[in-house]
Amino acid sequence: MKKPKLFIACSLVLQIIIFSNLLSQDKPEEIFKKGDSLLLIYNYKEALNCFTEYINIIDNNPEAYLNRGAANVNLGNYQDALSDYTRAIELEPENANAYSSRGALYVMTDDLIKAKEDLKMALRLNPEDVNAINSVAMVYVRQEKYANAFDELSKALFIDSMYTEAYRNQAGLYFHPNKFDEALESINKAVNIEPDFYKNYNTRGAIYFKKNDVDKALEDYEKAISLNPNHGEGYIRRGIIYLEQEKYKEAVEDIEHGLELSPNFKESASIYLEEAKKKLEENIE
Repeated sequence: MKKPKLFIACSLVLQIIIFSNLLSQDKPEEIFKKGDSLLLIYNYKEALNCFTEYINIIDNNPEAYLNRGAANVNLGNYQDALSDYTRAIELEPENANAYSSRGALYVMTDDLIKAKEDLKMALRLNPEDVNAINSVAMVYVRQEKYANAFDELSKALFIDSMYTEAYRNQAGLYFHPNKFDEALESINKAVNIEPDFYKNYNTRGAIYFKKNDVDKALEDYEKAISLNPNHGEGYIRRGIIYLEQEKYKEAVEDIEHGLELSPNFKESASIYLEEAKKKLEENIE
């Protein structure tokens, strides 16, 4: 059976909007601030609980729904995220961030017609919304219009040269036609700008792995895991390297743990897990 390739996924920004200063200094405000802090350290499960608690007290703050939507997306709760973004729009129909976030979610779920409608609205409200422009680029990726995607990413970087999501997505676009040197150049820009963001290292590790530089790939995956131990991609990618190195026990442990944390990788990673388990059993016998 042909193994599915665990590609670098061109990614989307689902915005974490922090407006704590708009709230009064009381218990709900503290709950909101705690949710913000948890989002920033990638503890999406607890952040979700905080924003739900906040919304149970104050149910008319669109930023609370946007933040809970971001937590839901990162936990794979796409329908709940859609409800949150839609509620934010109902509360504040001129909120560009809400349209941008919902548009990005529609891209993720391959509803490109609705995605384009929301992104068009986001850019009408804020023509320099780099997150919306990034999502438009991802629409073009879904349509295999890669030149258009590059143009949109370049537009985003012209507006904000420190926008690392665009560099990561450039790397992803270079990765698939095996332009690994160009991909490295793009992702290194993201690493230099944002050295503490785990996704940069997962992306660069995948490029190093394709270049057969296993040591550097492992180093990057371990860095990603240290920066965000609650995200599964780094474990899964490291587990695949362990499988290649015939370290079957470590491979099984890493891939299983990664899938527990990030079940959205199940389709691409399960075959590696099955192979690692089979090889482990054979070696025990």
